[in-house]
Amino acid sequence: MLIEILGKCPQIKVLDYLLSNPFESYTKQQIAIGAEISRSTLDKFIDKLLENKILILKNSKYELNFNSEIVKKLDALQEYLAKKELEKQSSYETEEFIKYSDEELDKLFDENAKDVDLDKLEKEIELNEDILINKQEYRQLKYNITCPSKNPKNSYDKLDLTNTKKYYKIGGF
Repeated sequence: MLIEILGKCPQIKVLDYLLSNPFESYTKQQIAIGAEISRSTLDKFIDKLLENKILILKNSKYELNFNSEIVKKLDALQEYLAKKELEKQSSYETEEFIKYSDEELDKLFDENAKDVDLDKLEKEIELNEDILINKQEYRQLKYNITCPSKNPKNSYDKLDLTNTKKYYKIGGF
């Protein structure tokens, strides 16, 4: 729910995932896959979530810190958004839906099932993850692609990584 309001940045995706599954403990890999980001992206900011006491680390697993005022406010926002979405959905005409038992639903939504290959899921997410680059990096990449004969083969490794304020979203690059 937070993603619809605050956008698809990796931190929001992680918070949205954890707030949707608040009473679980997760490894970094499970969080990355659940939030549909790469593990390397998660590694860039997970320490900040720990420093701000949004997450706590217990036995090598991460969980939301419900003693944190930030988490309490985010949880309240998530709950409010979910309630509004339910009201919106209930105003539509209802259709006939397939009914599942609780056991069938648990099996369908069990991310920790033994038949789920987390490494494979992680690689798929990493390949399709959107990345942000600044304007200068974009120009260099564009030039390297359009004029490959003027650039050495490994010119992608020589990008100037200076920060600028404008970023471009590149999907699956």
